[in-house]
Amino acid sequence: MFSKIRLSSSLAFFVLVLVAAVWADYSNLPEAAKTPLTRVSAYPQSSSVLLYEDQRHWMGSTGIQAEQFYQLRYIADSSVARKYATFRVPYVAGRDSLEFRTATVFRPTGETDDADVFEGIRDLPVDALQDAPDFAEFRELRVQLPELRPGSIVELGYRIITKEPLIPWESGELVLRGTEPVILRSYLAKVPIGDTTNYVLLSDASEPRIDTNYATWIVGEMPPIPVDSLTRFPHRTPRMEWSSLDDWTILRDTLISWIDAVSADSLELPPSLIRDKRAARAGVGMVDLVRGWVSHHVRPVVYTGHRDFNLTLRRPSRVIETGYGNALEAAVLVRALAAKLGSPCDVVLHFEREPLVPRLETLSTQLVHSYSLIADSLDGLPRYQNPWPVETVLPVKLSDAWLFPLRANVSAPFAYSDR
Repeated sequence: MFSKIRLSSSLAFFVLVLVAAVWADYSNLPEAAKTPLTRVSAYPQSSSVLLYEDQRHWMGSTGIQAEQFYQLRYIADSSVARKYATFRVPYVAGRDSLEFRTATVFRPTGETDDADVFEGIRDLPVDALQDAPDFAEFRELRVQLPELRPGSIVELGYRIITKEPLIPWESGELVLRGTEPVILRSYLAKVPIGDTTNYVLLSDASEPRIDTNYATWIVGEMPPIPVDSLTRFPHRTPRMEWSSLDDWTILRDTLISWIDAVSADSLELPPSLIRDKRAARAGVGMVDLVRGWVSHHVRPVVYTGHRDFNLTLRRPSRVIETGYGNALEAAVLVRALAAKLGSPCDVVLHFEREPLVPRLETLSTQLVHSYSLIADSLDGLPRYQNPWPVETVLPVKLSDAWLFPLRANVSAPFAYSDR
């Protein structure tokens, strides 16, 4: 009985706050928020409502890239205050030019608070990379918003320009519907796009409007998806993935050139690896020996906040010297040391599922699970194992994996075919 009364009182409070939002005295509220704000009362059980979002991606003929983001969100109750109180924008110093345009909280009482006035905007190194100084160029602009009380509207906006991208390639993903109601969302990609092979629509996602070198998705009002449904069926949410490329050719060729370039490094076998080789039992393969050495002497550095991190590749000798590295560096190090010991192997990218379109985000995330290919075979198939202990990767059976060999002469259980 008590729980029912408590639930009813809580619901009544939500309705009161949401209805009050329609005639609250917001001062200097952006025009983009005014019409969506009238729809807030339709979602009395939602703790927040995304009123308006505008994302734009642009790529020039020289490879220069730009991303622009603008968002307005209504906070219905304090339960989500902590979730949205801190906003992070990752970037690469020296490569990205980041301009934060607005971080403002509009109060229903007419007050307006700016995060920069409260010294809430700071340029900081990434927490996950504090012990990896070679990756110090990866940073984040951290925005700490003023107190988010019920009825507040948060306005966020920034722009990033990348003049010299790591790879001249743009790609992205838009999840059209989640656990939060969406009133209006616009997503524009100004890249060489227009062929249907450049984007994939999933779960009844709407078709974009295609103009010359433009693809624009306009998403109208979307009710929330129940949390349990999203947890059980995460890939069934309406979303789209797009890319400025039709296939993986440019990336494959680029990675091969990077690997070949760093492999030209004058790498000396570490004394401890030589000792391990002398002490190894008969029948132990050299690649297994190298993998074991790497897992004990190279600390894995995992960071998925910026897509360029897992594409960063230092010389194998530098990885040994520093004692840490990302997944691609570890795989290349295994390859380099195994070659020194007379057991050549190569690098294979491992995806949990077949990528729908060539996306840097897909690659960057899955490079956390980069594998080295053993020259020997097991039951007629190549063996794939991570150089680090298995708990650092998702356990996937060979029959369930999608393996992408970088070189055409490397066999794999599933052959890659260009789209």
